[in-house]
This record gives sequence, C-alpha cells and structure tokens, in this order.
Amino acid sequence: VLSAVMEADYIILGPGDLFTSIIPNLIVPGVGQALRETDARLIQVVNIMTKFGETQNFKCADFVNNLESFIGKAVDAVIYNTTRPDPALSDLYALQKSEFVEMDAQDALWNQRTLHTCDLLESSNRIIRHDSKKMATVLNAIFYP
Repeated sequence: VLSAVMEADYIILGPGDLFTSIIPNLIVPGVGQALRETDARLIQVVNIMTKFGETQNFKCADFVNNLESFIGKAVDAVIYNTTRPDPALSDLYALQKSEFVEMDAQDALWNQRTLHTCDLLESSNRIIRHDSKKMATVLNAIFYP
C-alpha cells in the first residue's frame, strides 16, 4: 500500500462512512505519512447523505476538514454532488436521521482546493448513492484535462 501511495498520480478518498470506513485506513501505521509525502493529487469524494451517529449535521466542509485532520495535509480537490434526492426518498432517509450534505460555495476552505460540483446522484431502488457512470465522467475530466 505504501509503495502504491508513493507511486500514484491520484489518490481518491471516499465516498464512504467517514469515521468507520475511510479514516480507519488512514491510521494504519505509515499510511498517513505516505499520504503527506506523496506527490499524488489527493481527491476527496464527499458523501451525498449524512449518517446518524457519525456525521449528523455535517456540511461538505466538515467532511473535508475531518479527513484532512487525519491525513495532516490538505486534499487537492473535492468532488461534490449538487443534486438533491427526490423529496419522498429524502423523507425515507430522514426517518434514519440522514440528510443531504450541504455545501457553502462561499466558504474560504474552497480557495485552496479545486471543486468539482455536479450531478452525481443515482437513486434507483430507493437507495441514494453516487452514479458510477457520472463519477467516471468527472474522474476522466480530472485525469485527462
């Protein structure tokens, strides 16, 4: 893993449960240091919805700030979904105390990071997630400008 981090051009972090899926991988001995030392561009994919007991009331900046605090380095770019789920589906998620992750585009945090904001929503089968084809399009634009 450490050699892959050092040799990579890009490292994509997320999406996933911030404190139970993503950050545990960053506290493995050597991984945080490798991420701080690599020349790879770090790209964070921010979740579409919050998770009760973990990221409730989080805004986009909270996801980024928390991840960066564990890495010890700023991410280079952030990928954020701008499309809200259908209200009926949002209501179902609200029953689980989960809400759409908001972003304040005027936050000074974004001055030092490249923002990629677009429709990434896929919500068939009453599940909210990132659409893999839309995500591939965004990543292609990043990798091959």
